[in-house]
Amino acid sequence: MRRRQTGVDWHRPSRVDGIIASAADLAAAVIVLEQTPAVISETMQTLDIQLAAMPESLAGEAEMVFADEVAAIEVYEPTAESARLDLDSIQTDYGDAVTRADDVMAQGQTTLDDARALANCEDQGTAPPDVAGDFDALYDQMHPDARAFIPREVIVGWFGDYYADKDTAEITVTGVEFVSWTWPVTGVTYPNTAEVSFIQPVWTDGMYSEVVEVVRLVQGPGGEWHWFFGRSQEFVEDQIEKYSPAGTRGFSLARY
Repeated sequence: MRRRQTGVDWHRPSRVDGIIASAADLAAAVIVLEQTPAVISETMQTLDIQLAAMPESLAGEAEMVFADEVAAIEVYEPTAESARLDLDSIQTDYGDAVTRADDVMAQGQTTLDDARALANCEDQGTAPPDVAGDFDALYDQMHPDARAFIPREVIVGWFGDYYADKDTAEITVTGVEFVSWTWPVTGVTYPNTAEVSFIQPVWTDGMYSEVVEVVRLVQGPGGEWHWFFGRSQEFVEDQIEKYSPAGTRGFSLARY
């Protein structure tokens, strides 16, 4: 099978714009709230001076105004404190979001090479362009949970047939996200799955097309990223029935 080489684009995911905007708005509100008690305090001092100079007949009215100002401060002080706490929380969330974004970038970057080799190319199976033609090596890169019941000859046979009339070029990765994903074949959920979106050029009998797909990669016990074969129990059972030796015919995932 022939290969055409193209570039790989990487688009950094952004997850913190909303938190930055919220933090800026709340910071402005905190400044206003923090200034308000100071203004009221100055007013109270002025009223206190004026109260001392007022005739006794006006003292009662002035004391009422004074009491209103005290009540206003009692309202604003906890509000300002609450706003400061909210700002601290948002700043913490912002820091966490930046850290998480950096982690995602780091993890995503480490999976790019695996993504190129393990990208899905068909609704039911997985077409890894960089290892096409070496399907024994591809089997070794499959997740241990899948290798537990899918024989090597199934992968070698299925991909050999699938690529018999196809040429491919290197994929263009359009995004990487980390999600919780359930493999439909077994129903097992993998909480830290790298979901890699990509576009791959394909020539079938000389006819050009672009495949837009997603490959899901999960780390194995050794820390390496692995792919999964199949998106339904029926498909995997059919391929095992078709490509496995006679001794494994009649296989059913119901036993797993």
